[in-house]
Amino acid sequence: NSPFAVISFLIPFRAKQAFKKYLFGGHDEDTFPTRYRANTPRALRAQMRDAGFDIERFQMLAGMWAFFIFSAPLAHVVRACERAQLRVPGLRTCATQMMGIWRKPYPVECA
Repeated sequence: NSPFAVISFLIPFRAKQAFKKYLFGGHDEDTFPTRYRANTPRALRAQMRDAGFDIERFQMLAGMWAFFIFSAPLAHVVRACERAQLRVPGLRTCATQMMGIWRKPYPVECA
C-alpha cells in the first residue's frame, strides 16, 4: 500500500539496479528482485495465521526516508511525510515498514 512500494513495482528491475548503482555504488548482485506476497498488513497476518502463529504485536513504521540520505533535504521531506502518514488512521496502512511479533503456540501435551 505504500506509494514507494507501488512505484517500485512499476519500475523494471534493471532500471532499479542502474539507479541504485548510480546513487549508492555497489554491484548488480546487491539488488534483488522483489516478490510482493506479504506486503500488506492483511496479507502478512493471514499468512502468519495460516502457518499457525498467534499475533502478539504488530506495528506499521516509517523508514523510507533512509533511502534518500543522498539528499538531506529530500530525506527530511520524506521523513516528514511519513510521520504525518502514521498520524492519520486511514493512511497508516500505507506506511512502508511492517514490524510484527508472532508466537507459535506450544502443543498441548497428552497425559
